[in-house]
Amino acid sequence: MLEFGFSKACITPQLPIALGGYADREGEATGVHDDLYVRASYLQADGKQCILLAFDLLMMDDAYYQPIQKEIAEALRISIENVLIATTHSHSAPLFIRQDTFGKVSERYFQQVKEAAVLVAVTALSQKQLVKTGWSQKKFSGVGRSRRSGDREGDVVLTLLSFVDLEEKPVATIINYNCHPTVLSAANREVSAEYPGAVIRALEESHSGEFLFVNGAAGDVSTRFVRREQSFKEMERLGKLLADEVGETLEKLEYHKEEDFSILSREITPEVKTLPALDTLNQMIREASEKEEQLKQAGADAAQLRLVHTQLQGAQVQKMLSQELDELDNIVRVTTISIGDGALMFVNGEWFSGPAARVMEGSPYAITGIVGYTNGIVGYFPDQLAFEEGGYEALSCRFAPGIAEAVEKEGRSLLEACNTLSE
Repeated sequence: MLEFGFSKACITPQLPIALGGYADREGEATGVHDDLYVRASYLQADGKQCILLAFDLLMMDDAYYQPIQKEIAEALRISIENVLIATTHSHSAPLFIRQDTFGKVSERYFQQVKEAAVLVAVTALSQKQLVKTGWSQKKFSGVGRSRRSGDREGDVVLTLLSFVDLEEKPVATIINYNCHPTVLSAANREVSAEYPGAVIRALEESHSGEFLFVNGAAGDVSTRFVRREQSFKEMERLGKLLADEVGETLEKLEYHKEEDFSILSREITPEVKTLPALDTLNQMIREASEKEEQLKQAGADAAQLRLVHTQLQGAQVQKMLSQELDELDNIVRVTTISIGDGALMFVNGEWFSGPAARVMEGSPYAITGIVGYTNGIVGYFPDQLAFEEGGYEALSCRFAPGIAEAVEKEGRSLLEACNTLSE
């Protein structure tokens, strides 16, 4: 029968430290608004082990997640492929990637985080107990919507995987929601877990059990056309909205005993894009800068200014890619974990919500949640429409058009294989 263990540890850094997420952020963090955590969920059944860790950080690339993964695998005597390292993608937290476009890495802080990760993994294993599980999924656009146009809703989905003990006392809930944690702007210089942290704090005040947040297919989803302002007050408001939705769902959830779980992983190497010449990229940057200035002079609102500013940033990232593409990690990793009639699919990128939704709808499981930012980060997986329209995500993507659809095809295949394995 399924056993589950949970643990968490504070990983708030010492100041000052660079925050990730915004190329135009000026200065390091000078304060802490709320603590950052690493949370671990451990699964065991029929001789198999699996552990998922979620960090309140922007992202980790191969150079940083793999040492953590390796130490945890050795400490737990578990297959390294069954150690999943996810980040919530908070844009007001540090990051661990070799390129410093979006913030400089603190190696001292990395050692702190790695030590905490191994500790919570070992502790989660020691806390394992027999559990029942419950799945739920619904569309919820109260916090996130398409960030590419105010006229689009986007496929924004809340998925819950909840664990209770055999007497149905709450143990922990994995919350999977696809929305960029960008309530706070580049002007913020305080450490924060962003709205995912606000969700968990609100739930901890109102419900029993522990909570772990993992972000979803958020490549084209954010709070841009939902938020009223970019403030901590607004972050807490949106966090409370999502927490209320989670809480209401948990009160109606039904739980079942499960004997086993299945886990499969696969790697693909998609075609990388052919980048424009340097002169063309410089021209794109000049034109985007001029357009941004014109909109400012015309009194455009903050959301419209943000759209054109991200186009400028996309051109700038393309220029960076033209110099560093050959040195980047371009392997796409997909992992599926199934329990009963539900599954979670993990990818190491920022997938667009439309292709991800098609995978959910065509899955052999009644409920399938999509988790991004796991076991590395290889950037955006835009769909075909995004490449045709242009914009930040398509410009900054390191892969050729068709990447989102390639991940969709691979995800469907892996879910089918996982389902066959569990039969």
